[in-house]
Amino acid sequence: MGEIMKELVIHAGIHRTGSTSIQNAMKQSRGILRSHGVLYPVLYGLPDHVKIPWWIINNKISVDDLIGSIKEKDESFIEKIVLSAEDFSLMKDFSWLDKMKSEFDVKFVVYLKNQVDWLESWYNQNIKWPWDKRFSSCKPSYFLDKIDDFYWLDYNVMLDEVSKRIGSDNVYAKPVGKSNGSIQDTANDFFPYLKVDTRWLNKLHNTNKSLSSAKIHILRNIDLMGFSAKERTKLIKALDDIEIKEDNGEKHFFSKDQVESIFEKFEESNNKLSERYFGGENIFPFDDLGVEGRDVCNISDTRIKNHYFPKIIKSLSGM
Repeated sequence: MGEIMKELVIHAGIHRTGSTSIQNAMKQSRGILRSHGVLYPVLYGLPDHVKIPWWIINNKISVDDLIGSIKEKDESFIEKIVLSAEDFSLMKDFSWLDKMKSEFDVKFVVYLKNQVDWLESWYNQNIKWPWDKRFSSCKPSYFLDKIDDFYWLDYNVMLDEVSKRIGSDNVYAKPVGKSNGSIQDTANDFFPYLKVDTRWLNKLHNTNKSLSSAKIHILRNIDLMGFSAKERTKLIKALDDIEIKEDNGEKHFFSKDQVESIFEKFEESNNKLSERYFGGENIFPFDDLGVEGRDVCNISDTRIKNHYFPKIIKSLSGM
């Protein structure tokens, strides 16, 4: 009889679905996971795996290198090995899974957020913690004009490509949201999937929360692209300390018409996704988007610069 393959769980995000909380919990609980037969390996001297997808894409490492590095960390009693990086879901070419499948029993875990909520959250993140100059100070309308840049939002295409490599039975996909059957806390779903009780883990931290749309509009006018992490954090703290009359706590950026346009763009693909992976259940119903009564905060750039900039400067000077 041949050697039984170990299970390799590839957690691929997607972004803005609580992946950082999952990864932080694993980093803080490596010993506890190991005692449950689960390995979250330190690879290439790094505490997490976020660089690995891009290293594969850019040929900095080969798939054979990755397999070898994983096996170096393996132990005889380990039953499951976990790779976790949101950017696995951004890869267009999943042929690398062929080699992984030849060495491991590969499982692909991904959490999916409806495209409207995801785009609003991603816009929020691009302003709050920018890495792309195109978006660091852009208005929501410009961001939405570039929607085709976010090709991974066609979840059906992504999962079909993965399924061709490892089989749809090895794909574990769950919607994130407020609908029946949706996941609200991905960490509390992912660890039971690994057969690890979350009560045994070190404290889970809900990190990197989105800011309100009012605060994002103000930060957009500042443009944090050239600021250090420390400077960004200080500015956000100063923003938290001032009163913003227009701030109702909402995190919406798109109008009713824009929301309907996004929904229609992905409707056919989402229907196919629901049929193949969710037994025909509509995982992203239109009613969940809260179009009626959607309150989109708008503060004029002039008011931001004349009224709120001086308040922020005053708050910073008192720190």
